[in-house]
Amino acid sequence: MTRIIAVANQKGGVGKTASTVNLAARLTTMGRRVLVLDADPQANATSILDVELHHDSRTLNDVLAAVATNQAGPGAISAAITAAGPAWPGLDAV
Repeated sequence: MTRIIAVANQKGGVGKTASTVNLAARLTTMGRRVLVLDADPQANATSILDVELHHDSRTLNDVLAAVATNQAGPGAISAAITAAGPAWPGLDAV
């Protein structure tokens, strides 16, 4: 069964990224596959998870822009999913 967990707060510096990364890591140790959506413009979660982005990599911003302009096709988000680094097995990020 798929579960969605959101970690959100308008205020900065309250531990959203740290909580998200630690929760994701714990869930993977329990055998779960985890997708972290990093909506922060600073992309700290993406950096912590050692996600390697290339010049042609799609980002969450690219997907949202395509949706807003009616240019996104079915499964548009899947093109933006990137595996986390080798220290983070079972974890993907957008």
